[in-house]
Amino acid sequence: MNSTAKTTLSAVLALLTISATWPMLSQDPVLPESFDIAKSKFIGAKKCKNCHKSKSQGEIYSVWESKPHAQAFETLQGEKAAEVAKELGIEKAWEAPECLRCHVSGFGLDKKRFKRTFKAKQGVGCESCHGPGELHNKLRLKIANSLEGTEEPEWVSEIPREEILLPTEEICRSCHNEESPTYKEFDFGKHLKEVEHLHPLREKPRVIPPKKDKDGKIIVEEK
Repeated sequence: MNSTAKTTLSAVLALLTISATWPMLSQDPVLPESFDIAKSKFIGAKKCKNCHKSKSQGEIYSVWESKPHAQAFETLQGEKAAEVAKELGIEKAWEAPECLRCHVSGFGLDKKRFKRTFKAKQGVGCESCHGPGELHNKLRLKIANSLEGTEEPEWVSEIPREEILLPTEEICRSCHNEESPTYKEFDFGKHLKEVEHLHPLREKPRVIPPKKDKDGKIIVEEK
């Protein structure tokens, strides 16, 4: 193992110890401008695995890997996708921008925004909900390297928002909406719970859906 690889491995280890007839679908990128981290590139879910696979991190990567988002690209190659594509006049769902925009992270953005480690076959990865991860990856490794050989904190509780983002109902509904030919009623709070992946030291998630009444209207709580 060369010195660069040893340095990277050491930094990663340090990090772990820190703590029928449908209208044609849109082909535009699904990331709203306000959600993007302009100076950061997409690195791919496998890159996130380096630091987010351990039990000390809540086995976050394994949680994602076990959910439908991780198989989003593969589903486009299945029989059901072929049936839907045929109804829409699409020959190959896994090559169609109308389908890929919601089955691959960051699809439609400039190719310069993607590192070589990014692979479309990883489907809807971490970066679909948390924004491109290059900046986060670099800063966390830098912090880990600076802490090496010192008494490290057990956990860095919060991460600056300019480094990584949190999912909102808006970003989820940019794909989970009536424009999709396979759309089913989308309950943000319910589905957020289904993909929850808390750090072991966190008591509650950072994204809390608003309370709604029986008619689906948001309940405004008095302070």
